[in-house]
Amino acid sequence: MRPAVCRDIPGSDVDSCGRPSMGGRTPIKAVPPTTRPPAPMTGYIDNGLGFCKSGQIYASSAWALLNPGEPRKMASSFDDPLYREYAKRGQAKCNANPYCKFVTVWRNAGYRMYNTGAGNCSSKDDTSGGNKSWEKIGHVYLERRPKLPPLPKLPPLPKLPPLPKLPSLPKPPPFRPRTPTDPRFLHPLELRRSFGPPIPTFGQDRNRPKRPSPPPPPAKKNCAYSSVNLRGPGGWFGWSSKNDGLGREMKGIVVSKHKVNESAVGGGKKCCEALGCPSNCKDPGVGKHVYKKRATIGRVGYYASYWPSYKGKFTLERTSGQKACDNNSYV
Repeated sequence: MRPAVCRDIPGSDVDSCGRPSMGGRTPIKAVPPTTRPPAPMTGYIDNGLGFCKSGQIYASSAWALLNPGEPRKMASSFDDPLYREYAKRGQAKCNANPYCKFVTVWRNAGYRMYNTGAGNCSSKDDTSGGNKSWEKIGHVYLERRPKLPPLPKLPPLPKLPPLPKLPSLPKPPPFRPRTPTDPRFLHPLELRRSFGPPIPTFGQDRNRPKRPSPPPPPAKKNCAYSSVNLRGPGGWFGWSSKNDGLGREMKGIVVSKHKVNESAVGGGKKCCEALGCPSNCKDPGVGKHVYKKRATIGRVGYYASYWPSYKGKFTLERTSGQKACDNNSYV
């Protein structure tokens, strides 16, 4: 190993190895300050008055940096706090654009942005004091996209020769509709069924006799009842009257009496229904009677002459207790 090199320490009686200093106490000499490289900076530095002559990528109108609702105020100078706020907002716009390297902010809240095409922005326009430029530092800028060369023009397409004419097709035969016995359209089984012996179906015996057809349903038959001569004896049977408040008879309903000879069969129309009763009426049976309304009589009117004959005779209601029918309802 190499021996350690002992050096005198300024202002000390011993050297760096702890031994007495050979030259005695060395006076402390003033050390000149060393210039260190500045630390990397980020942000913006003042680039001077005016705006760049080239590399512009955006230009706004006046008052573009104002927030909604803020009044339009012109900054008095570049030291005015209002202009500092405008510059701060313009620098924020430049930070949002990766191609922005310089931003120029006007005192009327307008701004412009420039890319690396502006170079150092040493040559400027409008240095009268209405705007100032700021350079972004400590950022990596995206270069402008190079313009791609134009695509070569394609040669014109060659003209194709005309297509040859196709020969005309023969005219189809006239349409002939299918007939049930046309062998061209029949299935083999249909051919056999049409022109050969009958084909037995599954489970069918050829020698099995056919079943007799069921008897036809019984014919519907309406009822048969006796008709009477309305002007002869028995035609006008009796009546039911309506009284006024004093019990006096004001008018009456005269009915005719009909005997049921045959009842309805197989759902035919019933006698009571045929004489004007509702559809849910019940026939009294063969030999019984059904009553139908014929007329309404009173002291005056077309049937006034019958009033003395039938007045006071409640034949239908008092003797049989039945009601006459008319127009699908009971009287």
